[in-house]
Amino acid sequence: MASLKNEKWKVISFKGKKPSVTYAVSNKGRFGVKQANGKYEARSFKPQNGVYRYNFKINGEQRTLFVYKEVAKAFLANSSSKKTMVIHKDHNYLNDSAANLKWVTPEEHREHVTFSPNAVKSRKKRAFTKSHTSKVFNEKSILAVKKLIWDPKRKLTFKQIAEKYGVSEMQIYRIKSGELWFHVKVANEPETKKYLQNLANIEYQNKLAKKTVKPVKSKKKSPSKSKRKGRK
Repeated sequence: MASLKNEKWKVISFKGKKPSVTYAVSNKGRFGVKQANGKYEARSFKPQNGVYRYNFKINGEQRTLFVYKEVAKAFLANSSSKKTMVIHKDHNYLNDSAANLKWVTPEEHREHVTFSPNAVKSRKKRAFTKSHTSKVFNEKSILAVKKLIWDPKRKLTFKQIAEKYGVSEMQIYRIKSGELWFHVKVANEPETKKYLQNLANIEYQNKLAKKTVKPVKSKKKSPSKSKRKGRK
């Protein structure tokens, strides 16, 4: 592959056992190999789970390199030991150029992800779904639905439960997973992963709210000179 304008390459360093091939990354976010003649050859491959990662083996042991992390290590200075995570500024996880990356703390990373376009879109979708189910259910009726879902001797299928209450089968699955109406609990209902995530998100949002709203401290007026003289 042809080199890009103003592209710079740096060799990836390894602790312990080293691969037989000299891997490298560029400031443009590309992954490649340093050849015997000293030139770099970029390698192209498909993203996995939404990011560019390269799988290889060292003496039979499976290893994985995340391109964005290696680019950050090679080209970005890290001013604090607390900044252990890397974000994509434009929220595009396939844009691994050094100019698009930034070292952040875990808390900053979580906040960045929380307000990403995809996360906002997902919350709007969930809000619409919740709004729709709220028109159909209230806490009393959702208790009845959940009792049906988690009844060990349940005979109705999720499809039949959905038809009974006039909602989609997917909404019944979302109620079951804890995505919707997670705050209403019934007997035999486990603490699902989504239920715990929802609780964690609420706790996080509460912490953010406390940080943004700072109480105003009232200033105590110092006694006047005449009063101080009178006390002597």
